[in-house]
Amino acid sequence: MTSVDSMSMSRTSNTAPIPEISNPVTVARALWVTLLLFVILHIAAIAGILWTAAPASATGDPHDVRVLPWIVGLGVGIGVIGLLRRGSSIRPSLAVFAVAAEGLFLGGIATYFEGVLPGIVLQIVFALLSVVAAFLPLAASKRFRRLRQGPRVLLLAVTGYLVFAVHNLTLMGMDFIPEQTAWGQGSVSVLGVPVGLVLAVLVVPSIAYALARALERTEEVARDKAPSTRAWRSGLDIMGLIFWHPIDTSQALSRSRNH
Repeated sequence: MTSVDSMSMSRTSNTAPIPEISNPVTVARALWVTLLLFVILHIAAIAGILWTAAPASATGDPHDVRVLPWIVGLGVGIGVIGLLRRGSSIRPSLAVFAVAAEGLFLGGIATYFEGVLPGIVLQIVFALLSVVAAFLPLAASKRFRRLRQGPRVLLLAVTGYLVFAVHNLTLMGMDFIPEQTAWGQGSVSVLGVPVGLVLAVLVVPSIAYALARALERTEEVARDKAPSTRAWRSGLDIMGLIFWHPIDTSQALSRSRNH
């Protein structure tokens, strides 16, 4: 055996095989985790609504609402989600805790400002949640995932507007809710259009773009055969967009201009 052959065999024997992930993350798994977190967010939001509105229910005064629930949810949610977004791994229990705090914040702030400054924050929260609700079934469709980013954002926005309209139509059918609650009619109007409705209409395409970008990142992680635990990071990132999407969207647009 020549020295060249022996060196070649030595290099071959010293080269360790690249380990394969036995249970890699998939887009479907990430979406199921996201759905679970979305349900938890809604349950926590209901708790935030009840906690915030408890004094008003007792006194009958809609302005008698608590500020503490959404302050607690905001502080805990931003702290935990910010910490998890910087980390390399995520514990499912911490992700659930972070999303529960986020739901407490959303339910609390929407109820608080509906009593103090009606018609604005509630419509914005409706817009955010409507697009996320539209995103989950659309993202589960392979036909949707075959679309390019532009058509994805457009379809997400249109479907989000439909879900947003359903939210408000549902409010109109509830006799125990003040009539001006739907469509942000309790807010100040500009040219006859409630400010809350105008802001909600602007929020929808923004969060739709951010969600389309989040789906792209999830697909990249799935193609890279990342561990299945990455599904929790993907789900938390999507839920965290409700807090962070204005910053993420502006950064993404800045990068696209530079390229």
